[in-house]
Formats: sequence, C-alpha cells, structure tokens
Amino acid sequence: MSRAKTVLWGLALIGMMGAMVERMREMDSGPPQVRIVGPLRHVRMAALKEAVVPHLRGYWGTDLTAVAAAVRRLPWVAAARAERIWPRTFQIELREQRPVVRWGNASLLNARGEKFTPADDVREYAGLPLLSGPEGYESRLLTAYRCMGAALAPLGWHIVRLQVDSRRSWRLETREGMTLVLGRVRPEAAFEGVARALGQLTADVRRRIGYVDARYNHGFALRLREPATEVKHTQAQHG
Repeated sequence: MSRAKTVLWGLALIGMMGAMVERMREMDSGPPQVRIVGPLRHVRMAALKEAVVPHLRGYWGTDLTAVAAAVRRLPWVAAARAERIWPRTFQIELREQRPVVRWGNASLLNARGEKFTPADDVREYAGLPLLSGPEGYESRLLTAYRCMGAALAPLGWHIVRLQVDSRRSWRLETREGMTLVLGRVRPEAAFEGVARALGQLTADVRRRIGYVDARYNHGFALRLREPATEVKHTQAQHG
C-alpha cells in the first residue's frame, strides 16, 4: 500500500472514530428512555421513578448495578435487573414479591422466608396464616409452619397462627379451634411426639380437642370441648 493510501486510510479511521465519539456524546447529552418490564400490581411507577432518576447519568455514564439495587430496595420488589438497549434505552426487568404468610402486624414473608414490609396496608392478605416471633425467626417459623401443617392436615387441622413469644415459647392455633402449646424446650420435637399420638385417636375424638399442652417431659395434656347438643324440633300434630 502506498504512503498516500495509508494516510487516507488513517484519516478515514480518525474521522470514523471522531464521529463515534460525537455520537456517544450526543447519547449521553440527553435523558435516556426507561422501559419497565414485568407485571406490576403493587409497585407504583412513582416509586420506581423516585428510585431510578437519581442514578441516571446518560446512556454510558449510568451505573446500572446501582439502578437495579435501588429498585430492589422498594418493598414489593423481589428481584430486579437493568440493561442497556441500543441506542438510548434502559430496560429494567423486575419481579414482585409473592407473600405466602403474614408476619406480625405489618409485614409479610415470601416463599424463602424473607420478610418485607409494604408501605400500604396488608389487610388485603388477612386470609393468609399469621406467623410472629423475634427478629431472625422468620425462616425457621416458616419451615416449621410448613412441616407442622403437613403433619396436621391429614388429621383434620389447618394452622392459621404460629407464634413464638418474647420468652421463646411456641404456640399454634388451627382453623378448627384447637390450640397447641409447645413451650420453649425443643418445640419441633415436642410437636412430632404430639402429632404421632394424636394420629392414634379417632376422628371423632380429634374433632373435640380444644387445647393441647405439650410442656411436659413425658407426654402431654389435652382438653376436650363439650360435644354440641343436637336439638330436634318436632311439630305437634292435632287430630
């Protein structure tokens, strides 16, 4: 290649690079478009805007890791990912939390036992089972709720509340009106023993159980509800 052609190629490359640099400057000079992907039921667009806008620095200057982290900090967001879409778009893909139980008065737990506290009222989820306990008990109680619920369901009971109080004493309540107190000492093991014993009772007896106290070293105490009195009304016939 002659020296003249080499110079021309060099000038052409310089021109192309200059055009690319200018194009990149233009892309960074104005606000990019932001596209949200994912069905939104609880996450509000106003909250997303408030989280994202402070991190926008143009198409190339924006830290997408920081953008995704800011979105994930919103109460109803379970996961978020941000990426660049040529030529001037940021796409944010997010997934909302799916609560499986309530936690305390104002929080919810997802399927992994992670707590989140929405800004809005959680009374919409009043039909979910209620778990409560000290900080750090979320995952353990959710696991216990699942295991205990699986053991009790075939016996005719369904857990609606499982709590650990300030003394670390365990207690559960069922939809059918039974209360089971497990105490503080090895509550999961105490439950297993009680569940095995209750499984040996007849269904008629189980339906009458109102209270079980498993805080004994060897065995447990239970209290039966009075059977419902059946009243039959017959109309007198007059001849």
